[in-house]
Formats: sequence, C-alpha cells, structure tokens
Amino acid sequence: MIQDFVSSIESAISNFSQQAYTSLAADLASALWAIAALIFVAMLINGVLQIREIGFGGYVGWIIRATIIIGMASSWSFFQPIYQGVQTLPDSIAGALTGTTNVWQALDEIALQCFLMGQQAIENATWGLSITGAILWVVGAVIVAFGTGMALIAKGGLAVLLGLAPVFIATLLSSATANIFAAWAKTTVGLIMVIVVLTGIVSLIQALFASELGSLSDVNDMEASGRFLAICIVAIVMLTQIPSLAGGMSGAIVSASSGLAVATGAVAAARSALGTASDGARGAVAGGKTAAAMASAARDGTGVRDSASRAMQARRDIAHRARNQDGAARQSYAADRYRQSIRQARANKSS
Repeated sequence: MIQDFVSSIESAISNFSQQAYTSLAADLASALWAIAALIFVAMLINGVLQIREIGFGGYVGWIIRATIIIGMASSWSFFQPIYQGVQTLPDSIAGALTGTTNVWQALDEIALQCFLMGQQAIENATWGLSITGAILWVVGAVIVAFGTGMALIAKGGLAVLLGLAPVFIATLLSSATANIFAAWAKTTVGLIMVIVVLTGIVSLIQALFASELGSLSDVNDMEASGRFLAICIVAIVMLTQIPSLAGGMSGAIVSASSGLAVATGAVAAARSALGTASDGARGAVAGGKTAAAMASAARDGTGVRDSASRAMQARRDIAHRARNQDGAARQSYAADRYRQSIRQARANKSS
C-alpha cells in the first residue's frame, strides 16, 4: 500500500535531482574552469614574487585537486556513483535491519498488523474492545503517516541538496569558501541519518509488535489489546524523537571528521613549528657567528686604534726630539761662532 504510493514520488525525486544537477553543471562548467585558471595565474605570480613559498608539488597537487573538483561539479557521470551510493545507503540499512528491501515495506507491515488487530477487535468483541480496535486503526494510521511523511521529507530534502551539489562542490576550489561545502555535507549527512534512524525505530516497532502478537492468544482479551495499544503509543513517541536523534548522530559524525581535520592541521602546525624552531636555531647560530665576528672586528678595531695612537705618539716624540736636537745644534753653532770670533779678535790684536 505505502510502497505503491511512494514509488511514483521517489521516481519524481530521482528525476529532479538528475535534471537539477545537469542543468547547474552545464552552466557552471565554463565558469569553474575560468576561476581555476585565475587562481592558477595568481599562484604563478606568487611563485615569481615569492609572497608565499609553494613548492612544485604544491602546484601539481592543486592542479589535480582542481581537476577532480571541476569534474565532480560539471559531469553527472562522475557524480552519479556518489549519488547512487547516497540514495541506496538508507535502503540497504533498512534491508539489514528489517529484512525488507526498504523502509516502505516495513511501514506496510506495521500498518497491516495494526489494521488487522483493530478489525478483529471490532468484529469479534464487545463495545469496549470495538473502541480499542478503532483506536488501533487511528494509531496505526498515525504511525504510518508520521513515518512516511518524515521519510519523504528527508528524501525530498536529500534530492534537493544532491541536485544543488555542483554549486557546493565548486566551493572547494578555494579554502576561503570550503566551509560552505562542509555545511552542505553536514546537512546531507543529517538527512541520511533521519532515514537511517527512522529505519532503526521502525524495525524496533516491528519487533515489539511481533512479540506482543505472538503472546496474544485471544483477540477478545482486553488486557492484551490494551498492551498492544500502549506499544503503539510508545511507537509514536519514539518516532517524534527521530529528528533529535538523527541530529545528534550526524553532529557526532561531522565532529569526528572535523577532529580528524583538526588533528591533520595540528600535525601540519607541529611540522611548521619544528621548521620554525629549526630556522630559529639556525638563526641563533648565525647570530652567534655574527656576534663573534663583530666582537673580533671590534677587537681588531681596538688594536688598529691603539696602533694608530702609538704611531701618533711616536711621531710626536720624534718631532719633540727633532726640536730638541735643533735647539742643541743651534746652541752648538752659536758657541762655535763665538769661539771663532774670539780667536779672530786675538789674532788681530797680536798682529
């Protein structure tokens, strides 16, 4: 019943995702290649100016990364395996938990059990049990409607997000916009977890119903019918908790992946710190050598200064001795002239 109802809806959802993706990819392809070319030109300019050091491996890695990103954002054939994996994952989990091919069959079985139990209570029992049977019909319809609506909303939201995938995948080209892709991925994981948690709770409801129906020997037993009704009410309460449970699980998954990214960043930071420390050590050694050279130069300069001072002092001493010698020579010359004049005077007197 439910599977027949939602099969056409699922087909329309799948067609919408593919059409939206193809349309966006066709419009974005040329723009993405142009953006990638501009980024690569900026990286080449950086390589020439050495604003930020990037090795040859960094350029090659970026080219490979940009090619993969643009291919995923512009080609449905590249993205289709991911799309199919995301779409079939909830059904695979549903099959493992409930023994059915998808969650719709499990909801069909729950509805069938509630309606059969209610019909038997109405046909074969008193007024009290008839009222209980009618309530079982209503409760079964609420369970099925709530579960089906929640699953369809999750699948519809997932289809819209996957159809818009080219836009969000393209944000990975720049690290400044990569957080947008992370938010999109978190929302996608959250919708997948809604379907997964819904499947788990539906399988639990199936187990509770099977256990209660197995112990029920007489449909006219008011107590047994009351217990079955209580289980139905508990099932509704559990279904209302699906969004919070799915949000918590998706948050834990994203936090774990973020933790891995943080750990990777911490390793890179540690490597950078080690490199900085090594550069600092080399700088300290170079600084020590420079200081030693400066000290040696200072000592050499002091020696030169002292030598120059001694040379100047020696020059002054030589000049002083020269002046003294000149004075003594003049005195000796004057004495010689005096003695010569005396001898000349005596010679004149004697003649």
